[in-house]
Amino acid sequence: MSRLVTLLAIALLAGCNSAVSTPANGGSDALPPGGERTALAASTATPSAKCYEGPDADEFARQILTLINIERARVGVSPLTWNATLAKVAEDYACTMAAEDFFDHIHPVTGEGPAERAATAGYEFFAIGENLAGGQTSAAEAVEGWMSSPGHRNNLLSPEWKETGLGIRRGGSLRIYWVQEFGKPISYTRPDGETLVMHPAPDLGV
Repeated sequence: MSRLVTLLAIALLAGCNSAVSTPANGGSDALPPGGERTALAASTATPSAKCYEGPDADEFARQILTLINIERARVGVSPLTWNATLAKVAEDYACTMAAEDFFDHIHPVTGEGPAERAATAGYEFFAIGENLAGGQTSAAEAVEGWMSSPGHRNNLLSPEWKETGLGIRRGGSLRIYWVQEFGKPISYTRPDGETLVMHPAPDLGV
């Protein structure tokens, strides 16, 4: 199995990005009408004094999705649709980083990265990407930081990604952790309701 992994770490509080191509197993859900999350998207991470959701987490996620899709429209790229499974992956990982007080795409103990986390959650994909940020105080600030970094910007604007999920959790030394997962699923339902069967990323032999 080939895998392409790209990591980029910028300033401590500005975040980092990762893109991973590898097959896995699972499913997806679109954002429900009105922007409300399904039960699947709610965080089920073990409660911890070092990790909590905060009253603004869902609103921050909606704001980020809106801001990113505005940027994608400006460059002629289709909007990202909400995926509840990716949202749960993002929420749980944001909570893990806050509770265990680290900041990295790769878990320092388990060695798991974005692809492994998505596969464990049951998301069926050809490619997975991830943006991380920590310490920002608003959705606009998080998006601005990502858009100012070439690697993160590429993730935000890439036409390869069709679905996304976001998780924002508080705690740890950075006080707030932002995680965005990007997915190129095996099958994808467009905003107009048409279901497409996607094609895998090219095998780059790495």
